[in-house]
Amino acid sequence: MKPSAFLLSYIQQHILKTHSLNEFHQLHPFDWQLIILTAYLANIDGQFSFFETYKIQQTFKHFFNKTQQELACTSAKNVNLDNINWPQFIKEINSISSVKDRLQVITFLFEIACTDGSLVDKELSFIHQLSKDFDIKEITFLKVLDKYKMWNKTFRSKVMGKLTASQENEKQQQRLRAFTILGLLPHANIDDIKKRYRELMKKHHPDANPHLSSSEMIFHRKQMFKINEAYAILTK
Repeated sequence: MKPSAFLLSYIQQHILKTHSLNEFHQLHPFDWQLIILTAYLANIDGQFSFFETYKIQQTFKHFFNKTQQELACTSAKNVNLDNINWPQFIKEINSISSVKDRLQVITFLFEIACTDGSLVDKELSFIHQLSKDFDIKEITFLKVLDKYKMWNKTFRSKVMGKLTASQENEKQQQRLRAFTILGLLPHANIDDIKKRYRELMKKHHPDANPHLSSSEMIFHRKQMFKINEAYAILTK
């Protein structure tokens, strides 16, 4: 895959000062984007530590051959991170990668962040925002976060609280929609729900409507499906 004009322009300005164009083409565009993200995270506290350098070198062995490793590691240390067009950069990554690929990047960045024995707020916030930009579900992000011992408990509790509240709100909305489908008020008890369910199923059942046309039958089947779904929600 050829790099886009945006990525090529960025690399020419910030990386090709130390590498040739032929060397640049040794790596896939997604690899260059991984290098830039790695460099940004490693420098987020203002310096590239010995531990981060070592971890990047060890991890890049899984991605690149020997020649590419040197290119990738040198570029990660020397890339100029000023004035990155992040919206365009993220758009590029999302367009050439799968969610699985992007989840691997998030995992890799956690590895880099935790290498020096801590996961500081700046690193965590950057990875979390990147996860959102990558369209990774919040619960998936938290599962990855749980794999690392040096994670920030306050941050996780806050995010988990928001997620739980969101899930509870969605459940409540589902129940309200279910009551509406059955034509009941939200304070209806279980006996009311069962009685109304039987009435509606009898009303829409094919045996009760043998005279209807095929299109009308389809409508009644759809209604039965909605009624069954609503009943299941309210009787859990």
